[in-house]
Amino acid sequence: MADEHNEDDGVEGEEEELEQEAPKGWFERALVPLLGSLGINFSISFLCMFIPWGVVDAKGDAEVVMAVPPPVEEEVPEPERDVVENLKEIEDPREVVDPVAREDFEIADHNETDDNEEFQEAKGNPDCAAQVDFDMRGIVDLMGVGGGGGGRYGHRRGGKRNLTVGMGGSRRTESAVKAALEWLRRHQSQAGFWDIDGFDAQCGREKTGRCEGHGTPEYDVGVTGLSLEAFLGSGYTHKTGDYKQTVNRGVQWLRGVQGADGCFGEKTGHFMYNHALATYAMAEAWLMEDDETLRGNVQKAVDFLVAAQNPGLGWRYQNYNQTGASEQGGNNDTSVTGWVIMALKSAKNGGIAVPDSVFAGANAFLDQVQTAAGDYQVTYGYYGPGKFVYNQPYVTTAAGMIVRQFTGSGNQSAGIETLMGHLPAWGQCNMYEWYYAALAISQVDAPNGSNWRAYNTALKAALCDNQCGAAQRNHPGERDTCIDGSWDPVCTWGSQGGRVYATACGALCLEVYYRYLPQERRGGAAPAGGGGGGAQR
Repeated sequence: MADEHNEDDGVEGEEEELEQEAPKGWFERALVPLLGSLGINFSISFLCMFIPWGVVDAKGDAEVVMAVPPPVEEEVPEPERDVVENLKEIEDPREVVDPVAREDFEIADHNETDDNEEFQEAKGNPDCAAQVDFDMRGIVDLMGVGGGGGGRYGHRRGGKRNLTVGMGGSRRTESAVKAALEWLRRHQSQAGFWDIDGFDAQCGREKTGRCEGHGTPEYDVGVTGLSLEAFLGSGYTHKTGDYKQTVNRGVQWLRGVQGADGCFGEKTGHFMYNHALATYAMAEAWLMEDDETLRGNVQKAVDFLVAAQNPGLGWRYQNYNQTGASEQGGNNDTSVTGWVIMALKSAKNGGIAVPDSVFAGANAFLDQVQTAAGDYQVTYGYYGPGKFVYNQPYVTTAAGMIVRQFTGSGNQSAGIETLMGHLPAWGQCNMYEWYYAALAISQVDAPNGSNWRAYNTALKAALCDNQCGAAQRNHPGERDTCIDGSWDPVCTWGSQGGRVYATACGALCLEVYYRYLPQERRGGAAPAGGGGGGAQR
């Protein structure tokens, strides 16, 4: 029993010793690993201080990136703003109108800016054309107002459309002019002139058929001048517009046939007609484009006319210095004098020196040939009082009125009653008379005078109803032939000038609406010494 007890006691004693020694062994066992761990961590931290973080090794196989916390953005308070809040609604009693949609807007029948030009020229608002006297030269005169067609030729460009209607023309008259210009373009020779007896060589190039109606070749120079006037009168020059190549060829041809003495063409037959008409065209071509390359040609042509004048009077078929005066007034005629004065007036307006005595002489000649029968039935004779062409006073009376108007002398309305006694009619066609008469009457009675309205109505009917191809233009389905746009040369002097002459004159007659500004729109009669014929072209 004692051994069992002692054995038990020994076991219990060992347990008590273990219980007493247990706290000491746990502390030692925990402390040693802790100290080792701290030592390792310290060593690693110490070595890390010498490692270049964020550097990629030479092989680029690894990249060491040091994580850096993002910076803390400081909140900056917004500065106080001085803001005035207007919450009151603004009331505008005016009615808002769409500036684009206008019910009363007129749609133009053509483009005022022609892209087919050497330089794009904006024609401008036709209502803004400067309306100035024929003799004025100034900034507004040349440039126009508000971008409109400027100066004496504005009506032939930007202002043409409104004047056509306002002066009594229409889309039909403009269609006839366009068709005539197209015919002239198609029948111009390759050399640049209009061949009176050979124009039909150009037939068939664009349209079928062949035109008839030859004239006398001695007038090629004059008819070329007339044809150029038809283009210039509608605003087409040798530098701008759809027909600039046509006009330029004609201008260059005239330059080529001008002699050293200034005369255009040969000095044979009735050459003064040729020279006067060519000078008229060249002066306007130069003036409309302010083309200094033509100044010398125009000046020489003018000098020739001045020298050719019958001293103190007018002009005849030939140069006075060649023929001498066989009798008083014998080397003058109203017809040639009319063309010469129009040519000299255009040249003078451009700055060419023209002696005032030249215009005074023309009026002195008219004083010699003027007669009066009855109340205001004034007539101007051909080369003497009561001496008329084919015993009819109409052509020379109209020419006399033009000279008075272009020189600003005498009674510029005298003769209108005579002209009103012979209204245009195709059965008694005389386009030469019609052109002079339409210009003369429109100057003193357009746009609202009863004389002008009556004459213009007859003129439009005679020309528009009898132009070749008029039916084709009204009915596009009908055949369109080469003769379209021309007029048959059945009028007086048609046998001399032929179809080219008739077509050029027909176009000139229908350009009267914008060729010259009438006196009513110029503020009365032209001043003495110039101004007749108007300004705007």
